Amino acid sequence: MELAEMAELLFNHRGIIAFYTCITVYLYGDLAIYAVAVPKSLREIICPRPSADAVVWECSDKFNSSDLYRLFVVLFGLLLGPFTFGHVHKTRTLQLVSTVIRHASFGLMIVLAIIGISRGHGRSVADVVSYEKPANIATFFGVCIYSFMCHHSVPGLVAPITDKSKVGMVLASAFMAVLSVYFVLCASATFRFQPEDIEDVYTLNFKNYPVQAFGYFLSLFPVFTLSASFPLICITLRENIRYLASSMNESAPLGDATPSRGLYGFLETNMYALVALLPPLVVAFFTEDVSMLVGFTGAYAGLGIQVGVALNLWLCVFSQGNTYSQLRDVLVCFVAVAVDRPYVPRFLPAPSPGVGVEADASDGSGRHASRYSGSTRQQEPLCESIRAPGVALFGASVLGGLGRADHDHAWHALKP
Repeated sequence: MELAEMAELLFNHRGIIAFYTCITVYLYGDLAIYAVAVPKSLREIICPRPSADAVVWECSDKFNSSDLYRLFVVLFGLLLGPFTFGHVHKTRTLQLVSTVIRHASFGLMIVLAIIGISRGHGRSVADVVSYEKPANIATFFGVCIYSFMCHHSVPGLVAPITDKSKVGMVLASAFMAVLSVYFVLCASATFRFQPEDIEDVYTLNFKNYPVQAFGYFLSLFPVFTLSASFPLICITLRENIRYLASSMNESAPLGDATPSRGLYGFLETNMYALVALLPPLVVAFFTEDVSMLVGFTGAYAGLGIQVGVALNLWLCVFSQGNTYSQLRDVLVCFVAVAVDRPYVPRFLPAPSPGVGVEADASDGSGRHASRYSGSTRQQEPLCESIRAPGVALFGASVLGGLGRADHDHAWHALKP
């Protein structure tokens, strides 16, 4: 959300279309990965693979492994697809449960792999060092990008931090912790399993663990966590497609992607929901190669968001002639407005007495409209004279981690 607001303020019409196209491709890839990982995990639990090199195997008199997988894809779409047509909000309880399951699963996989290595079931250092397969470099590159695809969520991570002066240290510590967990997880997997035995859904490597409770828990880990996120990402993709379609219509006001009302609005919403839901399910129906999907999504859409979008945002910021010191003052000013604390940047004139802005008033459409405390231009917000409000919103999104209401409040307070 914050990344989209930055793009709308700093990019031109074509830039916004390119941005939403990149986001849309990434979300499609994300959903396709989820739509493959969940049915594949269920298939491996109900009809275990007889050997590591088995591609298709018999599960019953009527179903083989491929048929069962496609059946689960259809059931997955039928059970979770209807949520795409409505509105689902990720509750605090869901976030907490998902976080606990993720941490427990990562820790358990690392511990079980280390136990296997200590019992002599792993690989030697010489074997690991001598292994090479250049054909996997492209997939490795995409997987690395996809794994660290989180910078667009940094504003949400910064929001709970009270002392913003410690943002850099906190984020650096968080990224180092994530990098450490990834390194230990990958190293333990590398030394525990043979390359040809590692499943593209890594949790499936533990499905035959002697303690069956651990095996079932790890095998079902993608089912619980990814199924909970699938409807949310579908709805996000639906709204991105709606906005992209609206932006491509140059006769319509840019940024006005408000859903229509009545029967036409109902049909339009359902159409966008189907466009968001069906392609990932179709991809999942015809392939179960998670590593290929992760590599493609990370190497193309992920790289575009992490490098292309971020770089162009900064170029747009500094193309307006802002120096680093001015940008820093703008950021502090923006955050000061958001938290209702006075601050006068060094390059701005002192505010006139009576400066202030009333609380936001919702117009009923989910957006917020600012009401000035007076009717004259002398009663303007504190940072009214900032020439580049987009710079302020961009910087505060990165460093301040404001919520939607705070974004709108500060934006209306800054614009002339």
